Amino acid sequence: MLFRVGTFYFVSLMVFIVVVLGAIFTANAEPAVSNVTAAQRADGSGLVDIYYDVVDGTFVMNVELVISSDNGNTWGITPIIVSGDIGTGITNGIGKHIVWNAGLDQPNTCWAEMGVRVTAMDEAITILLPGDVPLVLVKIPAGTFMMGRYAGEQDSFDREDTQHSVMLSDDFYIGKYEVTKGQWQAVMGTTPWFGQDYVLDDLNSPAVYVSWEDAHSFITALNMHITNTGQGVASMCLPSEAQREYACRAGTMQRFYWGDDLSYTEIDDYAWWDGTADNMEEDYAHEVGGKLPNVFGLYDMIGNVWEWCEDDWHSDYMGAPTDGSAWINSPRDSNRVARGGGWSSAGYFCRSASRNEGNLLTFTNYNMGFRLVR
Repeated sequence: MLFRVGTFYFVSLMVFIVVVLGAIFTANAEPAVSNVTAAQRADGSGLVDIYYDVVDGTFVMNVELVISSDNGNTWGITPIIVSGDIGTGITNGIGKHIVWNAGLDQPNTCWAEMGVRVTAMDEAITILLPGDVPLVLVKIPAGTFMMGRYAGEQDSFDREDTQHSVMLSDDFYIGKYEVTKGQWQAVMGTTPWFGQDYVLDDLNSPAVYVSWEDAHSFITALNMHITNTGQGVASMCLPSEAQREYACRAGTMQRFYWGDDLSYTEIDDYAWWDGTADNMEEDYAHEVGGKLPNVFGLYDMIGNVWEWCEDDWHSDYMGAPTDGSAWINSPRDSNRVARGGGWSSAGYFCRSASRNEGNLLTFTNYNMGFRLVR
């Protein structure tokens, strides 16, 4: 049946289900849009209500709406006057709602058959390294969190005291995965792990046997490549300790980003640690992205390899910055911070609050890697 609303005409809307793919590692979930419905209001307002579900995205996504006037043969109409769960900053959820003011957006229009299509994409950026090797960074929203162990936290350490509030006033981007061997080779043309013990021969596994200074050499070369290829601001760096804990927690306050897991019964699903790697005689860092991500869509924030941070090592948080910046001494000390735990680590070393001293700037081993921030 054809309805008339002011000068806007339309028939019963056709529904389209759209699944958006685009991951480097196809085994990992990407945003999936389903159950799209649309209905024109009967109050003469010219408004159209569009509902949809979206799952498997990172913490924030970009949602777009397009319209077809010819039964889905072409999709050339992008609504302008819209509100609700559309645009940037959209999170996973059921019953997401978009309101389209079709009467104002497309006046004096009559479509015999009309369809709507909703798409969702992770709010991420991809840097193309030499050889078109991709490096994916996920957008992390600004916010405030409590850094450090909570009072009475099981299997925790004094070096995680005192829990304190940190406010990160700006969004930032962080690597969806740890820097891999393939990415290292693309930028540096070297293989520092070659011939070393406890190494997996897989380009999608973390680059290991890289020191804090090696990570900085990688960053210098990467920023030069970004400048030379016109891929935005050359501002790649190591995360501050606060940025990394904030990104790891992803809004949680428990020991892990999936809960307290006091008996370490759930950690196997989320991390390569002593129980899933070392004790299983898989004595190496595994391919990135093989375990479940946190709410921000970040993989291996717990386990696989310890990750370098920019900060100098301090034995507790007395005097630590509260703005999320790296805690750097003047002059700088020789030891740095490492976060996240590794494939040979006990569960308590893999907690969100866990922190460790990264020894000398030139220290390398099979359990050390890094992740980038922009």
